[in-house]
Amino acid sequence: SLREVTATMHLLIVGAGEASEMIVRSIQKERLSAMDVVALVDDDTRLQGQEIHGVPIYTSTDLIGHLVHDKSVDEILIAIPSASLEDFQRIWRLCDATGLPVKTLRPLQSTQLGRVGVSDIREVEIEDVLGRQPVKTDYTQISRFINGETVLISGAGGSIGSELALQICQHGPRRLVLVDQDESALYNIHEKLSQMYFQGHDLYVADIRNEEKLDSIFSKHRPGLVFHAAAYKHVPLMELHPDEAILNNVRGTYNIARAAGEHHSRCFVNISTDKAVEPANVMGATKYLSERIVSDLGMLHHETKYCSVRFGNVLGSRGSVIPIFRRQILEGGPVTVTHPEMSRYFMLISEAVDLVLQAASFEDRNVVYALEMGKPVRVVDLANQMIELMNPPEPVEIVFTGLRPGEKIHELLVDKCETRMDSDHPMIYRVRYPVGSMQPVLDMLPTLWLYAEKMDNDSIRGALEQWIPSYHPFDMRQVGSLAATAAADDGPAGDAGVHHRHMTGDMNYSWSSAEDQEADS
Repeated sequence: SLREVTATMHLLIVGAGEASEMIVRSIQKERLSAMDVVALVDDDTRLQGQEIHGVPIYTSTDLIGHLVHDKSVDEILIAIPSASLEDFQRIWRLCDATGLPVKTLRPLQSTQLGRVGVSDIREVEIEDVLGRQPVKTDYTQISRFINGETVLISGAGGSIGSELALQICQHGPRRLVLVDQDESALYNIHEKLSQMYFQGHDLYVADIRNEEKLDSIFSKHRPGLVFHAAAYKHVPLMELHPDEAILNNVRGTYNIARAAGEHHSRCFVNISTDKAVEPANVMGATKYLSERIVSDLGMLHHETKYCSVRFGNVLGSRGSVIPIFRRQILEGGPVTVTHPEMSRYFMLISEAVDLVLQAASFEDRNVVYALEMGKPVRVVDLANQMIELMNPPEPVEIVFTGLRPGEKIHELLVDKCETRMDSDHPMIYRVRYPVGSMQPVLDMLPTLWLYAEKMDNDSIRGALEQWIPSYHPFDMRQVGSLAATAAADDGPAGDAGVHHRHMTGDMNYSWSSAEDQEADS
């Protein structure tokens, strides 16, 4: 048999809870599996002397090194989806010290849905060690919201859009309609869904700026739920090309949000960003207008529940700091950070999308939600932590390159004029504008689009400044600055705590200093 000619891999599982039980059962059920679970280890002393499907449980993670040697372990699996960041980091260090491959489970709702299997095992990513923030959501409520619905996702090939597709497919949708202008990214998410044996999806290479194409897709599929994740989100590039930011982020949002209302979709969810709060750059201003457009259309299309969900940076997204820092560390450095005091909110993609789905399932209409992102993290601290975790053979230098066009030192999740209100979930809150302070924006849009079509970027900036009271155009003289007052706003302060140098000479700002790259297109 294949089992007889294939070397068996000895697997040690850390954790002896529900997820581990499902993994052990899945491995033992798979007759051709080349894996053999030789032991489980958990810090819960109540499990002393017990077994799971014949596999013994040891009740101290301090025994990991001993078990690796005693059981001839080939690979370790961390199967504790509910572990806190501190616990995960401690366990990961114990496992990493063995020198063996360490894997974990995809942090999806599989555990709650009772469907964890061998296919959910994946490599431990640096994001897991840096940013795990366990999220508890009501998966029963989410499933009721999604089950049997046709769901359209724009930007489906991007970081957020693809994660939406991967999670939504587990809640029994009637069909997924995946829209993106990037055909390669669209095909990648098709491949991932196919690997999960989910065939009920349609792919559309389409630009959200094309109203006729969108109307055709909506007419054919009549989606009940629409998740709008398509956007240009690269802050410095959009600062240099305001016309493209307007046409894609503003006009594109209007096109798809209008189509959802006119085709009687049940719910429209706009993915927003903390950069929409007191925007200091064109990209943030366009996302602010996107929130306003969604709110205004919600007043016109009463059959459709409109909402926006606002959050900060997601770890590991396409173009974000993690993959860029990882590449720079592997290459021996330097690691480039724009400013020693730069801070950002961070969350894992999977956990952010978990909360997006929870917020979308609420009954509130015409509301902006903001996710609880924890405390902001200084980017230089993140870089130092990555260097420590990756443990390169030679010291890696951190270089401060100075601000790039449109960058703020710190971000906010709520405007000082907005009110933060609780929702039905402790990590999701509602954001309320001051009553009577918001003028409708729909009538202003044709003028803005005309400026964009004419590539009149000065007029675009002037209009944004006129229509958005909290927006102040970025001063391009600040590019490359390390001054403490550069793009100043409230946020963490203090010494960077590292030896560093400022990149001097002719300042061509580094595109790879990626504090504000979150591209989903």
